[in-house]
Amino acid sequence: MFPAYFLNSFKAKLKRRQIQAGDILIEKSGGSPTQPAGRVVYCPIDTGGTASNFIEVCKVREQFDNRYVFYLLYTLYQSGRVMKYQQQTTGIINFKLNDYKEEAVIIPVEKAEQQRIAERISTLEQLIAQTEALIAKHERLRAGLLHDLLTYGVDEQGRRRSEETHEFKDSAIGRIPVEWDITSLGEKFSIKSGSTPLRNRHERYYLHGTIPWVKTLDLDEGPIYETQESITETALAESSCQIFPVDTVLVAMYGGWEQIGRTAILKKEAATNQAISALIPRENIQMEYILLALQLGRRNWKKVAISTRKDPNITKSDVENFQIKLPRSSEEQREIARIAHASIQDIEYRQRSLEKLNRLKAGLMHDLLTPPTAQAPDAPAVLQEAEALFA
Repeated sequence: MFPAYFLNSFKAKLKRRQIQAGDILIEKSGGSPTQPAGRVVYCPIDTGGTASNFIEVCKVREQFDNRYVFYLLYTLYQSGRVMKYQQQTTGIINFKLNDYKEEAVIIPVEKAEQQRIAERISTLEQLIAQTEALIAKHERLRAGLLHDLLTYGVDEQGRRRSEETHEFKDSAIGRIPVEWDITSLGEKFSIKSGSTPLRNRHERYYLHGTIPWVKTLDLDEGPIYETQESITETALAESSCQIFPVDTVLVAMYGGWEQIGRTAILKKEAATNQAISALIPRENIQMEYILLALQLGRRNWKKVAISTRKDPNITKSDVENFQIKLPRSSEEQREIARIAHASIQDIEYRQRSLEKLNRLKAGLMHDLLTPPTAQAPDAPAVLQEAEALFA
């Protein structure tokens, strides 16, 4: 049995390390070269637990607002100002907490002002979380919508077909409306590709180039208006590159599982490298529909991918033989693409709202460490924009 004085001392130590609502936890040990020690966490509720020796439990003094202090410490960490407090004596990086406590910061004297700023940031975080959840929900809804549009289609009245009200037939890749066909890309398209002009002739082939040149990393399942690189007219003349027209659908052939089958559609004339197939239609086809059909069937590329190196690839022949469901009516193709486009526009609107909220939060967090006389010129405008959200 332990002596009473030992138990009492142990209980007192545990009580000091008990995590309560409003406490801030600071990591004292466990950092790495890519993740410095000194991470901070705010505890909004009583947890009923305690912290290990690797965690400092901070009790905020009465004259300061708990959440404001947390946001201040969080901003110190995110800004990189904690790097000077890293100490590595073994394989683990420790945090020089005593030195950290001497870090000088400028804060509002009035606690009410601290609370006002903390409340703004907290509200922005809630709005960001709600917007992210809404985007995720709409993305799930859009996935279901695309599946239905590209499985059942829409009839002459613009209504989604069903097997209860419309006639369907069997096909090699599932049931389809009788007004549709199964076709290979090679039947409807001429499959082209480009090349990579010699890299060691940069000045001749790349410098001051005016022709957009598409690589696999430019493919982002949507429209391409600009590219990372451009090539010169000389490169076009002295290589196998060719310019593809607007609305050409592109498919990635190389780059491993994360890249093969990625798609995009040109909204500006451009050339490509040899890792991309360009689909040139042989007849009147709505290319926005083809883009959607390829995106829905992307997982099917894994069935045909081969690998002679580290990463799996697909070939031109694989692209030519790839099968899709195709409405015979160009009007139905167009209507399906229109409905799908409207759904993505809604998501893009919410994503722009999310970017704005993150920008406002970043502005407020930046000002936590920046005296008013040294704030960026647009800081008042950012704050005013944030204030408007809560007016």
